Amino acid sequence: MASMCEDGTGPAAGRWYEGVDTLKESTLARNAETAAAIVLSRRQSQLIRLIAEGRSSTEIGIELGISGRTARMHADVLRTKLGAVKRSHIPARFHELTGINPLTLLDDN
Repeated sequence: MASMCEDGTGPAAGRWYEGVDTLKESTLARNAETAAAIVLSRRQSQLIRLIAEGRSSTEIGIELGISGRTARMHADVLRTKLGAVKRSHIPARFHELTGINPLTLLDDN
């Protein structure tokens, strides 16, 4: 049987939410510290944008005038730097840490 809230309105299951705001605040603070520590080269910024556009390593290599293997190496460095699990997570992780839309990076248009 579920316990009732102190005011008797329903289950006390929502109580876990009391700590969520604190968790979110600490996560945001930690992300802000991490974002402040992230320094990207122009090449890394280009790579994040191209990955966000869904380009393959070969396509990125052609665009940047490097080999596909070098593009993969740059992506691996970025993945580690941003704490992303997979290459495809790089743009989302960048956005999570900085609040910047990766598709707007170095937009020369």
